[in-house]
Amino acid sequence: MIPGLKQSLLDPVPEVRTASARALGTMVRGMGERGFEELVPWLMQTLTTEQSSVDRSGAAQGTVRRLYHYCRHCCYGAQ
Repeated sequence: MIPGLKQSLLDPVPEVRTASARALGTMVRGMGERGFEELVPWLMQTLTTEQSSVDRSGAAQGTVRRLYHYCRHCCYGAQ
């Protein structure tokens, strides 16, 4: 599942990246951070790469969704 999610976060179609980022956030919200440890370094590496703005955009969307659901759960409780 994670390889497919990574691939779709880097898709050239913005709507695919957005849907993938939302899916990531939903999975983090439902399953917690466990199981996604390998994804965080990949997101950060992709976010800081100089290769493609599409890649950076997908990584940024994924990072924001992950952090949103993680912080919402940890800081404010499940709402």
